[in-house]
Parts: sequence; C-alpha cells; structure tokens
Amino acid sequence: MKQYSKVMKGVNGFLKVAIALFLALMSVTILAQVIFRMLKMALPWSEELTRYLMEYVVFWGAAYAFSYKGHMIVNLLVDRYHGRVRRIWEIVIYGFLILFFILVIKNSISWIFTTRSQVSAAMQIPMWTVYMAIPTGSLFAILNCLEVIFQEWRGEESA
Repeated sequence: MKQYSKVMKGVNGFLKVAIALFLALMSVTILAQVIFRMLKMALPWSEELTRYLMEYVVFWGAAYAFSYKGHMIVNLLVDRYHGRVRRIWEIVIYGFLILFFILVIKNSISWIFTTRSQVSAAMQIPMWTVYMAIPTGSLFAILNCLEVIFQEWRGEESA
C-alpha cells in the first residue's frame, strides 16, 4: 500500500504539471488569438486547440482533485459524520464513484471506437485523441479514489 501511495504521488505530480502546462498553453494561445485579431488576421486553429486543452484540464483536474478530497459534494456528504461512521461513509461514497468511473470508461471507449475516423475541422487531428480525455481522466479518478479508500481504511489523513 505504501508503494501504491508513492506511485500515486508520481501520477498526481504528472497531473499537476500537465494541467499547469495545458493552462499555460491555453493562455498563450488565447493571447495570440487576441493579438492576431487586432492585426486583422485570424488563427483558425486557436479556438479549437484551446477547447481541446480545456477538456483535458477539466477531466484530469477533476481526477486530481480526488487526491486531496477537493470535491465539494463528497465533502458535504461526509462532513456531517465523525469518527468510524465518517470513514465508512467515505469508503462507500468513493466505492460508488469508482463504479461510476468504470461505467464512464466503458462507455467512452466504445464511443471513441465509433468516432475513431473523425478528424478535427481546423487542426486535422484525430478526434479520438481529444476524446481520450474522458477515459484517462476517469482512470486517474479511479486511482485517486482507491488511494482515498486505502487511506480511510488505514485511518490516515489524506496527503
């Protein structure tokens, strides 16, 4: 279990860096688009790139938030309990979240396979690369939910 925690620190470190890079790239792209529009030129790919990066930021960011119990609705459900009841309730909630994300992965993978031949309009990149934000974010969420369950099972505080 301690090795799993070390692996998750690495995974969450990757997520934190990737999200920061995506946000920085989005900011630079939007700034470039504004500047080019003022010069009466357009960057046809900038809006598309920003939107696709935002999808990864949302799904990976949501998964990363599980690493520090940063989802408000989960906190609202468990904060009214204390002690052993709270830990059990938290394990149950994160268990249901894992089941939910398994269904999301299953359905998103089948959706990706049905749309694998599509390309984006402006950048001409395969759309499956954009849609992969959903199953990868769900996988990262499952891994973080498992980490929270292990911590609660051992009676530890989250990192």
